Amino acid sequence: MSASSSDSIMPGVLIVLVMLPVLYGIGRAGTALGNVWSGYLLAPLAPAIGGHVERGRLVGTYEGLPVQVSFDPRRSVGSSGNASSTSSRMNAFSISIPELPGAADWRLQFHVTGTFGQGGRELGFGMADESLRRRLDEAGVIADVGAVSSPTLSYVTVQYEMRSRTLTYTDDVSPSRVPNLARFAVHLALVARLAALNARVNAA
Repeated sequence: MSASSSDSIMPGVLIVLVMLPVLYGIGRAGTALGNVWSGYLLAPLAPAIGGHVERGRLVGTYEGLPVQVSFDPRRSVGSSGNASSTSSRMNAFSISIPELPGAADWRLQFHVTGTFGQGGRELGFGMADESLRRRLDEAGVIADVGAVSSPTLSYVTVQYEMRSRTLTYTDDVSPSRVPNLARFAVHLALVARLAALNARVNAA
């Protein structure tokens, strides 16, 4: 490589070396600001679970269960069911219960109905275990969740993952970022019922 070529490369290398820490710092600052804003919105809900804000999420306990609360105001949920729309977003509010044993994965998801996807949205199961699906159905889980969740879009509202031992309930709380205390209490009561149901019909 000639000296002139080497000289022309050096400024570019120096720029990259200078910019990397700058970009990293900007990213960290953005994350910190996002966590502060999330904490500000979640803090009013903390008394309901004796909780505290930790890295942009609310952690605490409810009826002896560890709970983690978070929200995503721009959650992508894929197709809205309209042929002219390729994706949709919602104000997703989630409550997770970690450390919850279970034998198999399961989930409930809203899906569009009608021949051409123009009907309303209904809850349906998503799992490979047909026996588990039947037990959940007989326990009335669809009616319980449907009475609380908003059928706004085609999204997963209940997800249990055996590998992570985590049950997550999600609702679209649009146009709000987070629900008020009364609505939060309804969500918590449902999540506690779902945890008890999982322990009863999906025992590890």
